[in-house]
Amino acid sequence: TWETRYVLLLWLSVTCLIPFDFSRLDGNLHNQPGQERVSTMDRILQVAESYLVVSDKAQDAAAVLVSKFVTRPDVKQKKMASFLDWSLCTLASSSFQTIEGVIAMDGMLQALVNTVPVVRGGQ
Repeated sequence: TWETRYVLLLWLSVTCLIPFDFSRLDGNLHNQPGQERVSTMDRILQVAESYLVVSDKAQDAAAVLVSKFVTRPDVKQKKMASFLDWSLCTLASSSFQTIEGVIAMDGMLQALVNTVPVVRGGQ
């Protein structure tokens, strides 16, 4: 249900407040040959991006998650530019003529509005 997705995304945004680098959670990421594992940063960003384009309240929680996640010092260095590129490309390719386009634009704009004040205040 949307309630479950909403609460889990908000919970994930709270976990983004941990005071240590996310790379610490990926201790065995490089030690397993033959297995391709995705880093914690990439997984969180994939989840957030997938919910920014849905048409329920989970989109709002995903925007909160993005604002807390991409403004972390460790994530800002590695993922902020790619997230901004992705969101601007999604905005550019979306159309006001379709409901899917409007929903995608809404999610991108919510994420950007929540992220930009945090970035500007933290400079």
